[in-house]
Amino acid sequence: MFRRKLMPVWLGILALSGMFLIGQVGWNEPPPPEVVTVSILVRVDPLFPIEFDGLVGGDPVPYAEVTISGVSRFANAEGVVEFELLEYEGYCVHVAADTSEPDCGWRNLPSSCFYLTGPRNVTVDVWRDGPGCGAAPPVEISLLVRLNPQYPDEAFGVAPGDPVPYADVEITDRMSGELVASGTSDEHGEIVLEVPGISNNYIFGVADTSDPFCFFDEGGVLVVGTEPLDVILNLWVSCA
Repeated sequence: MFRRKLMPVWLGILALSGMFLIGQVGWNEPPPPEVVTVSILVRVDPLFPIEFDGLVGGDPVPYAEVTISGVSRFANAEGVVEFELLEYEGYCVHVAADTSEPDCGWRNLPSSCFYLTGPRNVTVDVWRDGPGCGAAPPVEISLLVRLNPQYPDEAFGVAPGDPVPYADVEITDRMSGELVASGTSDEHGEIVLEVPGISNNYIFGVADTSDPFCFFDEGGVLVVGTEPLDVILNLWVSCA
C-alpha cells in the first residue's frame, strides 16, 4: 500500500522518469535542417533534334533566368547558377531564357522538381516554346504497337514481341499537356499519325484484353524532329 512517508521517494522516481522521457524525445528528434548549396545547370534537352539560335541538344543555355520558391537568379555564361536552400524540402524549378526570335524562348518542363537532402548538382533541360518559335511542318509517325519483348509470358493470346491490335494511342505535348494526335491501331498493331514537327511529346497506348480487369498499356517520351519516324510502342499488362 501507498504510505505517506514514501511520498518523497515516489516523487523522486516520477521526476527522474519525466526527465528520462524528455531526454528520449530530444534524442529522437531529427537535426534541424541546414542551408545547403544547390548548383543548377540549364542546358538544351539532349534530345532536341535541330540547331536553334546557335544551340544544339546538350548545350548550356547562358544567362537563363532560374526561379525557385519565388527567388530568381540568372545563370552565368556556362548556364550555371547557385541557390542556398533548406534541406529536407521539395523544390520546383522554373526556367526562362530569351532567344533572338520574338515571343520564343527556352522553357523547362513543368515537372522539373527535386527533393533536397544535402548539397547537390541539378540539371534542368529546356525546350524552345512560345508562339513566336514558328510552327514546323507536321511529321508522319509510322507506329507499331506490340507486347514488350521483355514480357515474361504470352498474355491473352499475344506473345512477347507480337503486335497488339486495336490499341488506342494518344500523343500529348509535354510542355502544354495538349493532345496533338490520337488514333487506333489496326489488326496488325499498326497506325500512322501526324505529329507537329520539332516537338517533345508523351505517347501512351492502351488496349483491352479478354479480362475486364486487365489491359495492355504503357507510355513513353516521343521526340519529333523534321523527318518521318518509325516508332515502336511496347506495351505491358496491367491488372486492377
